[in-house]
Amino acid sequence: MRPWTSGSKRPKQSAHTRGDASRDIWSPRWAAAEESGAVLNLGHRLRSLSRVPEADEGEPTIELTFDVGEDRSPARYRAHHVVLALPRRAIELLDDDSFVFEDASFRALLETVRPIPAAKAFLGYEEPWW
Repeated sequence: MRPWTSGSKRPKQSAHTRGDASRDIWSPRWAAAEESGAVLNLGHRLRSLSRVPEADEGEPTIELTFDVGEDRSPARYRAHHVVLALPRRAIELLDDDSFVFEDASFRALLETVRPIPAAKAFLGYEEPWW
């Protein structure tokens, strides 16, 4: 098999889109996550990430601000660690004052992510499961 190159015909890509098929794919995973202790907050759109100093702890906490529902009511959650496993476009849509954009190398690395349609889920646990 010949590897794909810019001069060759591009291989077909497939992606699942919103709708019933997407729910069928994710429903079992959501159920498994809930059974393991995760709280699923659907209808949240991540808007910004901020560092918040903690008076009693050495490392800053990360505050995640979400728009919730059709009225885009703000909801804030705090975490010590965040894995930003989002599609490129979702990261690009974060508020410009999100701390991840302070580092020029982050923007450069973001440009290397190939944008493809994807689904996302934010899982939060009261206690670390790992």
